[in-house]
Amino acid sequence: MFTYAIDELINSNKKIDTKVALVSNSSAFNKNYESTFSLLKEKYNIVALFAPEHGFNSIQLAGENVEHTIDKNSNIKIYSLYNNGKFSISEEMLNIFDTIIFDIQDLGLRFYTYISTLKYIIQSLSNTDKKLIILDRPAILNGTTVEGNILDEKSQSFIGPKDLPIRYGLTIGELANYFNIENNYNCDLEIIKMSNWDRTKDYDDYNLPWIKPSPAIPSFNTSLLYSGTCLFEGTNISVARGTYSPFEMIGSPFIDEIKFSKDINNLKIPGIITTPTIFKPMFNKYKEEICKGLYFHIIDKRKFEPIYFSIAILKYLRNNYKEFILDDNNTHHTAKLLGYDFEEKFNNQSTTQLIDHFREQSKKFKEYSKKYQLY
Repeated sequence: MFTYAIDELINSNKKIDTKVALVSNSSAFNKNYESTFSLLKEKYNIVALFAPEHGFNSIQLAGENVEHTIDKNSNIKIYSLYNNGKFSISEEMLNIFDTIIFDIQDLGLRFYTYISTLKYIIQSLSNTDKKLIILDRPAILNGTTVEGNILDEKSQSFIGPKDLPIRYGLTIGELANYFNIENNYNCDLEIIKMSNWDRTKDYDDYNLPWIKPSPAIPSFNTSLLYSGTCLFEGTNISVARGTYSPFEMIGSPFIDEIKFSKDINNLKIPGIITTPTIFKPMFNKYKEEICKGLYFHIIDKRKFEPIYFSIAILKYLRNNYKEFILDDNNTHHTAKLLGYDFEEKFNNQSTTQLIDHFREQSKKFKEYSKKYQLY
């Protein structure tokens, strides 16, 4: 029977006779819907809570600053690790604890910022006498599929903290080891493993509670689509933030949704079909404007390759809509999401050439990263 790492820790009666800080959010539950915080505070001396992007209660929208607050039930201070779109930790915060426990449900995607928070925590503890304990969690999109290009070192940012493919196929614990060893951080790191986790399975293959890992990921299907449709965030195409179906549809005021859907379906990309849709975001891009575009229906999650599907759509938009902007507002956000200066390659290479390049890089990483696998 599958067992979460938090339950493994509690059941082990492991002693931690130090001041403990917890990095977590509302995604950290066990299958009995008990939160990691509620379980740990009964057993250990929790002196501080640390919150990543979206906050400890996962209510802030993407990119919003997270303020320091107090947990009203325990009176423990919640310190924000996310400020002005980047990691933030002070000397005062580092001096609060001796041991820090990290338990957050990750998606297994390079641009999902919880992994940046993890990397910078490891870096902050480098060559100190403080200990980091990771409570491992399932890779939502399984631990075998690796997809996308490897981030170019020059393109590193808070949405791309390390030379990883977009979908890297490691658990959060395995990734912590990768960060620590590859960067020579020498952090005192311990991974509490799950029991009976099968890395070939997706999260929805288990009978486990779905707790939103962040506000715009309400379901497993959303997480799978997000791994590809997030690439549209830097463009002038809406990913339907501000609707009930973020990342499950895309659109813009200038699109002909009927033709768009027909043409994309004619590409016959495995595992996915689209239908025309119209939506009006209540916030974010094109707020209160009518957007026309595609609704995505996953018909075979094993055959569907969301990143390559999204690359094909980006190329289609460039070739068919003069209004389409790959890098909206000159923010270089698309380049950061894709992990390298994409514009030249995007213009000069075919869809097949781009995807073949991505496949070659992901294949290399998949082989290299096997030494970090714990399961």
